Parts: sequence; C-alpha cells; structure tokens
Amino acid sequence: MSMRIIVCLLLSLLFSLKAEDQLECRNSKCFCYTVKEDKEGSTRRCSDKLYQQNLSMIRKSFHPPENMSPFLNLELYFDTFTIECRNFNLEHNSTANTTLFDLIPKLNLHDIESIILRQCPFPEEPFQELFHILNVTKVDDFRILYPTSTVRLSDFYFEGIPPLTSIIFTGKDSYSVKIRYEDPFGKGTTIIDKNLYALDPNVFQHLRNLKRLQIEGYNITTLDPSMFGNLTSLEYLIIYSNQIENLTGDLFTNLLNLEVLDISHNKISVLPSGIFDGLGNLREFNAEGNKFQAFPPDLFSKTKRLDKIHLNYNGSLPPGFLSNLPNLQEVVLQGNHILKELPQDLFWNSPNLRDLSLTGHKKLTHIPPQLFRDCRKLSKLDLRKNGLNDFEGNLFELLEELKELSDLDISGNQLDNITDDILVRSRIEYSLVRLKFLNLSDNKLESITDKFFGRGWYLKNLDLSNNFLKLSPDEPYSYSQLKPCIILETINLSNNQISQIYEDWIISKYVEHRKLDLTYNKITSIPDFVFHSTENEEYPGFQDIKIDLSYNQIEVIEFKDTPPTTKKKYSKTIKIILTGNPVACNCSNYDLFNFIQKPMSPNEFKTIKIEKSDELTCKPLNMPIKTMDLTKLPCDNVAGCPTACKCTYSPQHDQIIVNCTSANLTRIPQNLNITLVDKRAIPWHLREKKNRTIQLVLRNNSIQEFFPDTSENYTLVTDLDLSLNKIRDEKDITRHLPILETLDLSHNQLESLSSDFVNLLKSSSNVSSIFLYGNKWKCDCRITDLYNFNTENPQILKDFKNITCDDSRLLYKKSKEDFCPSLTGTIVSIVLAILVVLLVLVSFLYYKYQQEIKVWLFAHRILLCWLTEEDVDTDKVYDAFVSYNQEDYRIVVKELIPQLDKNYKVCHHERDFIGGRMITEQIEEKVYQSRRTIIVLTEDFLKSYWGMYEFRTAHTQAKKDNCLRVILIILGDMPPQASIPDDMKAYINTHTYIKWGDKWFWQHCTGINKN
Repeated sequence: MSMRIIVCLLLSLLFSLKAEDQLECRNSKCFCYTVKEDKEGSTRRCSDKLYQQNLSMIRKSFHPPENMSPFLNLELYFDTFTIECRNFNLEHNSTANTTLFDLIPKLNLHDIESIILRQCPFPEEPFQELFHILNVTKVDDFRILYPTSTVRLSDFYFEGIPPLTSIIFTGKDSYSVKIRYEDPFGKGTTIIDKNLYALDPNVFQHLRNLKRLQIEGYNITTLDPSMFGNLTSLEYLIIYSNQIENLTGDLFTNLLNLEVLDISHNKISVLPSGIFDGLGNLREFNAEGNKFQAFPPDLFSKTKRLDKIHLNYNGSLPPGFLSNLPNLQEVVLQGNHILKELPQDLFWNSPNLRDLSLTGHKKLTHIPPQLFRDCRKLSKLDLRKNGLNDFEGNLFELLEELKELSDLDISGNQLDNITDDILVRSRIEYSLVRLKFLNLSDNKLESITDKFFGRGWYLKNLDLSNNFLKLSPDEPYSYSQLKPCIILETINLSNNQISQIYEDWIISKYVEHRKLDLTYNKITSIPDFVFHSTENEEYPGFQDIKIDLSYNQIEVIEFKDTPPTTKKKYSKTIKIILTGNPVACNCSNYDLFNFIQKPMSPNEFKTIKIEKSDELTCKPLNMPIKTMDLTKLPCDNVAGCPTACKCTYSPQHDQIIVNCTSANLTRIPQNLNITLVDKRAIPWHLREKKNRTIQLVLRNNSIQEFFPDTSENYTLVTDLDLSLNKIRDEKDITRHLPILETLDLSHNQLESLSSDFVNLLKSSSNVSSIFLYGNKWKCDCRITDLYNFNTENPQILKDFKNITCDDSRLLYKKSKEDFCPSLTGTIVSIVLAILVVLLVLVSFLYYKYQQEIKVWLFAHRILLCWLTEEDVDTDKVYDAFVSYNQEDYRIVVKELIPQLDKNYKVCHHERDFIGGRMITEQIEEKVYQSRRTIIVLTEDFLKSYWGMYEFRTAHTQAKKDNCLRVILIILGDMPPQASIPDDMKAYINTHTYIKWGDKWFWQHCTGINKN
C-alpha cells in the first residue's frame, strides 16, 4: 500500500472519529450534523441555526428536510474534500444575512489533494479565506463547479493561496469534450464557467506553478496578449467552446513548456504567421470547430515535436502544410464542400504518420498520386464522406506501398465497381494483405471482382453496407468472394441486393465469434447448412454466430433435415434475427413457430436461438408468432380427399384430418388414398416416417353399417367419429382398425355391445377413448360386459355417466343387481356391519384405557413418532420428588427446595406425606406421582435405609417406564466407591449427575421437566 493511500485512510478515519472537534462552527449562525460515515470517508451537513430553531417548533426531527432549506453538504472521500451547496437559490431568511463562508465550519485538512466547491454562489471573499477556514497548508487541485452567480474573475481571488497545479471552474453549459488528453496534474478537466463574464488581463499572475488551464463554455471573444505571460510552467492550455475570433501573434510567447493546445469550437478564421514559433515542446494541437479560411504555410515549421493535429477548415491547404514534422503520428483534417484537391506534398518528410483522417471533402474526387510517398508507417486511413470516384486515378494504387495499413475506411464516397483491370494496375490484392478493418459502405458499388479479397487473410471487420452488391461469384459456387477472409468476425452486408447466403459466411474454423448483418436485402430462404453448422466436425470453429436477416423476403423457414441430436464438443450457437420478414402464417412454418414458442423443445435445437422473437409476426394476418395458436394453422395442402369431404393436415399431431361431417353419406368413403402436397408442413423429426395417421370424421350422416374398403389407408385411422348416425351393429369396427385410439359411437341406434367387441377393447393396447352416449341401451344382463369394462377401465369410457337405459335411468346409478341380480350385495353388507362393530369396540376400549395404553406403548418403545413422555406423564401430580438424608436438611430445605419451588411443583416429606400412613406406601405413591426423583447424594445418604429405598423405588419405576426418572445431585465430594451399593454405582456409571455449587448448576436443573 502506497504512502499516499495510507495518509488518505488516516485522514478519513480522523475526520470520522473527531467529527465534533472538526465541525466547529465559527459563529452562532451555523449548526452541523452527521449524515453518513463509512470506511472510505464521511459526510456532514451544515445549515443556518435560525432555521433549525424554527424547524424544531414544527417538526420533531432535528435534521432539516433536504428540499426546504439551504444547507452545505461536506464530504471527505479519501483525499478529496467537497463542499456542495443545496437549495441556495431559495429565498429564505435563514441565509439572508449569511455569507457562504459563514456556514463552513473550521476543519484541519492540512495536506490534501483536492478541494471542490459545487453549485455554490461565487464567494465575495478571496479563496485564501476558504483555505484558512479549512486550515489547508498544501493542495494540488482546486475546483469551483457549477457556480450559481456571475463574477468578473481577477487576481484578487488567487492572491495568497498555496501553490496550485490545477484550477477548475466548471459550468453547467460546458460543451462536451471530444478529445481527451493525458493529465498527470489534476483529477479532472480544468474549466472556467459561462458565469464568468470577464477575465482581467492579470487574472493568473499569482499562479506561476499552474500546469493546466482550461477555459471552456465561456463567452470570451478576445484574450489579452499578456494574460498568459506568467504561466511559464503551463503544459496544458485548453480554450474550448468560446466565442474567440482572433488570436494575437504574441499570445503564447512565454509558454515554453506548453505541450497541449486546444482552441477548438471557437470562431477563429485566421491564425497569424509565427504564432506557434515559441512552442517548441508542443505535442498536440486541436482546432476543430472553427471557421478557418486559410493557414500560413509555415504555421508548424517550428513545432517539430508535434505528434497530433486536429483541424477543420472552410478553404484550402497550403503546399507542404504538414510536411517535415518527424514526430507527427495522428492527423484529423475535416474538410468542407469547397476543397477539390489536396497538395501532393502535404505529408512529405513526415515519416511517422500512423493515423490519418481526411473526411468531409465532398468535391474531392481523387487523391494525388504521391500523397502517401513518405507515409510508409500509416496503419489507419480514414477517407470517409469524400467524393472519391476516380478509379482511373488509381485510388487503390496509392495504397500499394502502405504495408502497415490495417484499417481502411472509404465509406460515403462515389465508388461503383471494382474490376479485374483495377486489380492488375494497383496490385490491390498485395497492398491490402495486412488489412484488419475495411469499410466500403455507403458507396455505389454494384460488383466486386472475385480476386479483390484474394489475400484478405487478416481481415476481421468488413463493412459493405448501403451499396448495390449481389456478391454472386463469377462461377456458381456455394462460396462467395469472401472465402479467403477466413478470420472475419464482423460482416456488414446490409441494404444491398443480396439474394443468397453463402457457406463461407457461416462456417469457419478460425474464429470463435462472428456477426453477420444481412438486413434489408432480397434473401428468400435460409440454406440448410446454416442449421447444420452448429455441429460441423470438419470445421469445429466459432462457438457463436449472430445472423441478422431482418427485413428480407423470407416467407418459409424450413428445417429440411434432422439436426444433430446432441450438443457435442464443438457445437456452436446460432442466433438469428428475422424481424420484418413476410413469414407466412401457414403450417409450412410449423417447425419455426413451434421452436419460437418452445425454444428448448425439441432438445436438438438448443444451439439455435431466434432473437427478438417477441417482435416477429406472420403475414398476412400480422399475428404475433410468440402467442399464436398452432392448432389453428391453415394446412390445406392435401391431395386425394374423398368427395364431399374436407381434408387438412395437423403438424402438431402429424395427422391427416378427413372431415365428412353432414355430407349426406349413407356409407363410409371407399378410398382414403390421401397424400401431402407440401411436405415442409411435416415436423422435421417426423419426415422420415412414410405414412401419416388419419382422423376420420363421419359425424351427422346416415351410415347404418361399417364395411371398410380394402384400401390399406384405413389401417392408418386412429380417430373415428361415427356420432349422430344410424349404426345398429358395432361388428367389424375395431377389427379392421388396428391402431384405433378414439371411437365415437354416440347418438346412434345401438342397444347392446357384443362380448367379442368388449373383448377386443380389452385386448387392445391402443384404444384410449370411447363415447357411447345417446344410444337406446337395453339394461339387462347383456350390458354386464360394458358395465364391467367401465369398472375395470373407467378412464376409457369417457361419457359413462351420461349413458341412459331404455327406462331413462342413468346406467352408472344402477347396480349390477338391478339388471343382473346376485348375492354379492348381501355379503358385502354383512362384512361392513362386522367391521363397524369392531371399530366401535376398539374405540371404546381405547377411550377407557388410553393412559394405560400410552404407558405400555411408550415403555415398549412402540409408536414413538406419535407419543412423547409428556403424553405418558399427563397423570403426574408433581414435577419432582426430593430424596435426601436428614443430615443435609439445612441445604436441601433452606436452599434447594425454595429455588425449585419457583418453577416446579416439588414433593417434600414434611409437606406432602400424610401422617399415619405406611412410609413405604407413601414413598411408592409419591415416586409414581412425580415426573422425576431428585437424589441428594452424600455418604450419609448411602447409610440411610429410607433414602436407598426411595432411590431403588424411583430406579425401578424408571426401568418400568423405560425413560429417565432419577436425577442425581452430588452434595460435597463423591462418596467413596467402596461405600456405594452396586445398583447405585451402576446407575452413576451410566448416567450424568449434577454437582452442587457448580457454575452451571441451576441451568442443569432446568432438565427436570424435559424429555
């Protein structure tokens, strides 16, 4: 742990432990209290005492509410002390005559890194007064953040303060900083607020040690030439987002140590020649967001250490403007609609240039042939939003010598085609060999030759979006021009004319993650290899690929073949987005719909994920796929349907439904040779199955007999509905339907069922549902088979409770004796009567002898899960019987028994024995009536005949009850072993005892009435 951290922790701890001493108000106007404390720091609040006194009259709380009174929030966090003003914009009499510094209590901060004044009115006193109140002897960073009042800043405020390296004045309306600099001096950005309406010329004369100054969000229009004269140590000067129009030539003369200069987002149009001649140490220069029309050719001639330049301009650039800068590494030139040509020698003799951005030149159609002559180390080139279209000018030929180039952005230009001729001239396949990032988006590209990416081995990110590309290879291969780009991680092909997904976009063995954007194209289907790529043993590459196919022309998504059955070692996760596609609302998409509604079922698809499925709808109904009812999917893709019938397919059950309801049929259809026209409706895992089962619905016709056709397709019928017909005989119905599962014969003219039919039902392992309601059943012995069948298989006969006999009585309410009498009922009645008598007798005996029964069961350790010692002891009169020798009378009667009487009912000879009765009889009676017998064991006790008789009586009762009944208390020393009888000695050796006078004696005695 560094010394600085240790000091900060000790300072924080000191602030917490001595809060009362530190928060010492300097006058009667202030009172302070603690808000929170933790190991990193602490927070206090200070308010006006007048408000606190008024508050106590209307509130019980000592602390003022946060939204009703101005107060200070004081926070010490490690080495930063913050004073935050709350509600100082309220008009309240508690602060009417109180200055900001009046409410700040005395502290002893001494050496601290940073002091922050947040959202406070600008003080009227110099900052020296604040440092005196806080007893600060050394501070590096001083900040005033978001002041609530205006001020003309002068040297008066800085006079007499400790040496500072960073001063911060932050305003609410500061412009967001886009460029970040390394800052070793302060924690944050040095900013001067808009509320500062003027700067005196000598405002910084007392800040000779200042190393960073930032003036941001200020309405400054001019800077006095002498303003920075004394800031000879200044290294960072940022004059950002002001209204400055001109800079004088000698403004920076004395800033010999300046390293960073930022004059961005002002209104400067001209820079004087030689203005930077004294800035020999300047490393970074930023002048974005100004109105430059021209630059002096020698502007940077003396700044040889310059390594970063950011400029934008409205005019042209002079020849050699950025040449001869040996340390220059990063250049950003944001242009305009005026510039048509760049100087050829713009970067000559600047050999270390690595990052170059030339953007926004809409009239710049070509790049000078020798522009990059000395830029051999260039690794990042940004040519976005220009007007480049001149391939005859050999745009790509310029890149031939850039061997270090890894990031190339030519988006937003006017490029149209990349042909073989261009490659021959520019040798582009060699010059782009080290590219990792290539952006050709927002051009007019219609075609790219197959050889363009021939050596794109290192390409990781490719953006070809917003063009007119089809990316069709010259030959009809399953691979595209991108096949050589084997480590691509991001491919953006959105908003083109692509109609096909190629295998090399999906399968690779060199990358672990890939993102493919194909939104807004013309893709109509997803190839099967997309789903099979989840387990490709030949290319066990990336584990995660995300394919965005939003807003294409995909209507049907088909899982053609069986996907892999397990998630093996190299399986991948394919994430697909389908939002905005015209997905058809029919059963051809059943696999997709079922997968979206049950993403983990079937298990085989667990490596495929449909993202944003909640947004996915199907056309033309615009139904949300996530919640649609799959049983209602239209599936009319069936051929060979019988006349007058309607045939559909149910993918959910893999079943063809032949519906001939109300078709005026007098016999069943002769032929069921039905086939599916579109096999995409069949779920993927059932496509190997040759035949589909059939549900035949013949409801509400005039069929009298069932004579099935010789067609084999009748053997595929699993559901047969013959309800509301005129069938009198059920023969042959099940004999010719071997896989029948559901049979509906309700509302026909059946009177009985044959034994053969019932036996067939019993022997069939398939039949699960039968409906027989609404027939004219004869309830005689012939119906016994049906009655017995329902008794044995009540789950099969679904409407048994609705079946009525010809006398209109419900069959289930009849007993078998009603239609086929037997002696069974009489025998059952007699048995039930005997059982009732036995039950009453057993209940009576238990009620009369329940205590004896419980004691016997407990003693024999039977049914202990239902019995406790408390159940056995319900008849006990006493909690404890005390047995002792007369020699121990004083201790027992004067100390032990009075203490036990407080919590227990104790049996004592003198108190509870009845005169005239035999001693042995009373001992046995009192021992039996007590839950415990307490033996006060001494050597005299062992000599006592009645004492030992009481012990043996209690010990015998304990063994009889098979539970603990005797508690030994040793008074004094344990008697000699020779004097202890064998039965007593055996008990002592197998049970614990309590010693009188032990520290935990009375706690041990609480076990008297415990199990």
